[in-house]
Amino acid sequence: YFFFWGGGGAFMLLFGLFITKKLIQPLMKLQQELKKVKERHFSDVKLIKAGGEIGAVAKSVYDMAGELNRFNHVQKQFFQNASHELKTPLMSISGYAEGIKDGIFEGEGIDKGLDIIMSESSRLKNLVTEMTLLA
Repeated sequence: YFFFWGGGGAFMLLFGLFITKKLIQPLMKLQQELKKVKERHFSDVKLIKAGGEIGAVAKSVYDMAGELNRFNHVQKQFFQNASHELKTPLMSISGYAEGIKDGIFEGEGIDKGLDIIMSESSRLKNLVTEMTLLA
């Protein structure tokens, strides 16, 4: 009788440990993947294979990390393009302003330089307005 209950108790203990491990291990792995998201290492996030609700949450985390990675890439590309688009008119404005100041341009050359400065300033204003509308 004692061995029956003792054996049953040991079985229940082992069964409980097994179930706990099956539940906790995927949650601990999911926590590691969420830490990668927190640290903005979106491309390092791996899909955790688990069943039930834990599996559904793991899939959502994986999908979210993929979307954040794509957004991050698009954002970097946007800022690279925007800085190039802003730099070009600034260089023209700066070059013509220095040329006028240093006396490189004379007569109609000064007027042409000032027209370019005004045109590029207007272009910059339009670019900044468009960027503001996108934000």
